[in-house]
Amino acid sequence: MPPTHFLALQAPVVELEGLGTFRDQVLFLGARKDEGLERVREVAAAARAALQDIGLQGGGGGAAFAPHVTIAKLSKVPWRRGQPRLRSIPREAWGPCADVRGGSVTLSAVQLCRMRLV
Repeated sequence: MPPTHFLALQAPVVELEGLGTFRDQVLFLGARKDEGLERVREVAAAARAALQDIGLQGGGGGAAFAPHVTIAKLSKVPWRRGQPRLRSIPREAWGPCADVRGGSVTLSAVQLCRMRLV
């Protein structure tokens, strides 16, 4: 069965919980480590394999696959002299809510992104 059908037959339900950051630049809500997350990882592996089968290479060597919901992200707009600039998302801003629960989400689509960490 093609990997694209895998998702339709076994749509994973992911429980969202726990705030974190990627390099203090992106604030995200993570996924609980359970059966739902494992199934999302299986979908990702199937998608990666299907892309490799047609000659597209995955992002091996990059950051590990990290399912999440982005809450906030710092702007990459060039800074202007005299304007305040936030260089990182301070833990003090989100730390007290680090254990927040965000409900459940049924995976209905796969979005492929290429991230470049600068």
